[in-house]
Amino acid sequence: MAAGNKDASENQRLADLEAAAMLRASSTMTLDAGTEMAISAAASEMNLTRLEVIRLAIREWLAKRESARFPVEDHAPY
Repeated sequence: MAAGNKDASENQRLADLEAAAMLRASSTMTLDAGTEMAISAAASEMNLTRLEVIRLAIREWLAKRESARFPVEDHAPY
């Protein structure tokens, strides 16, 4: 992997972590109606709060992204 590609991949990783940290720190987040309904349904089924479901989803997404290790130029779907 070229040095430029490695830097871009690391920059993307850091941006993902920063976004996740910002979302985690935010206790109020407005999403579209369909997403809110899906989160509410999942929270009800899992006996979790809305915020716990959001945190779980972000944690799982970051773990999956980290394990996939897609270079930025491959246009990963997440």
